[in-house]
Amino acid sequence: MEAFAGVRVARDVLEGYCVTLLASFGANEEAARACARALAEASSRGVDTHGVRLLPLYVQWIKAGRLRTDAVIKFERRAPSLGVVDAGGGFGHPASYRAVDEAMALAAEAGVGCVAVHSTSHHGATGTYALHGARKGFVVLGFTQSGPGVVLHQGRQAFNGTNPIAFAVPLENEDPMLLDMATSSIPLNRIYLRRDTGVPLPPDVAVDAEGAMTTDANRAEALLPLGGVEYGYKGAGLATMVELLCTMFTGTPAAISLPSFNDVSRGAPSPLGHFFMAIDGARYRGLSALTEASTGLVSRLRSSEPRAGASVLAPGDPEKAEKASRDRDGIPVDNATWQRLAELAAEKRVAVPAV
Repeated sequence: MEAFAGVRVARDVLEGYCVTLLASFGANEEAARACARALAEASSRGVDTHGVRLLPLYVQWIKAGRLRTDAVIKFERRAPSLGVVDAGGGFGHPASYRAVDEAMALAAEAGVGCVAVHSTSHHGATGTYALHGARKGFVVLGFTQSGPGVVLHQGRQAFNGTNPIAFAVPLENEDPMLLDMATSSIPLNRIYLRRDTGVPLPPDVAVDAEGAMTTDANRAEALLPLGGVEYGYKGAGLATMVELLCTMFTGTPAAISLPSFNDVSRGAPSPLGHFFMAIDGARYRGLSALTEASTGLVSRLRSSEPRAGASVLAPGDPEKAEKASRDRDGIPVDNATWQRLAELAAEKRVAVPAV
């Protein structure tokens, strides 16, 4: 988790503030609520890189015409277990919730449901949507591409996006287990967050314009793939897998032909692709047997003997602990993001909530 100076806001207050701000800049009700919900969910779990700090950038995209505020989301079933969501060039958040809902509906009939999303946009943390499905008893995988920001293994030019992979599975008596990981060394948004907070980057995760390693977030131009200098072929290979899942079923362009994440000069939507799979695992041995097996494995994992001074955690455990803390004490928002939100509020004469 990142540490930074800022304010703390209750989740419901922060989410409502985001809804109001998005609506004030033209987002329709469905988009505003879905986007705010996804951003608040990420922030509540400590995934600050994909939380409310993204909202000012989304507003810049709206102003620049890169994001349509009146998009109508459409779904088409292509086969008993396959479907396509057309996001209409709008927000990726409502399109992704819709895609997972449709994938679950397909899985309830056919055992598995796969839904590709096209003409969409950035949707925040992919794990948000995997959790949405797993909380309803499904095993869910989610994938998304993004604009170029990651060099290939032994490459110099940004070629892939961070291309995240998310996997969520139900557990007994607690929130689902969630693996939500970029196929890059770190999320691209961590560079932007650390530019705001002044914290150096870890070594061997980013390169500057000359392709040299840098820990200066202000000099960083691209990330290394997961695995770093020596083993980056693993992350680059996974990124290629995600890129294919998000493009070959949707007709979406490859990342290399898309604008960068923070480019607000483009005057038209920059379509991304997402891909979701929901599995009705209860079809195998029943839901209780599924959750008994998943909970048992996670329990054994957590009880594994750690090395000295360390602890063994299951995927998503740090976020669960952070969520418990933030549910109690409020969600922290870094000062730079809070100031940007306040400036947007002033522009539309929206009241800034108490902190």
